[in-house]
Amino acid sequence: RDCLLSRGLGDVYKRQTDYFATEVYGRIKRDNDHDYDVKLHLAGISSEGNKSLKYGVGQKMGNGTDYTYWLIQPSMKFKLDDNISLSPSIRFRDDINGYDKFDYTFGTTLGYKSYSLGIKKKYAPHGTDYVGVSIGYSF
Repeated sequence: RDCLLSRGLGDVYKRQTDYFATEVYGRIKRDNDHDYDVKLHLAGISSEGNKSLKYGVGQKMGNGTDYTYWLIQPSMKFKLDDNISLSPSIRFRDDINGYDKFDYTFGTTLGYKSYSLGIKKKYAPHGTDYVGVSIGYSF
């Protein structure tokens, strides 16, 4: 009887995929001229089923480019099997202060259990396009 009750509760838990979370992100970057910049942002993440939306504000400091920005990033998660998922997304970001820093980034993340491998391509009208690769682990 306890086994059946446990199984029933587990099935209910597995179906509860909607959530709200916060993200605190920080980065220190050094460019070819040995200048540093620091970027910090705080974002909320809402999820319903396989769709999620990240939104927040941040601050970039250093290299003479201090500005505050907003970001919004819708994404979807496709489960390829019980352990593997694929999550394409697009991020839009712009500064709040009017410095013409708008950019958008296409990305996708391949997840295997708690590990992830991501690739992204950033496009910016002001000329700072790049391709990035990330490796992650969730705990």
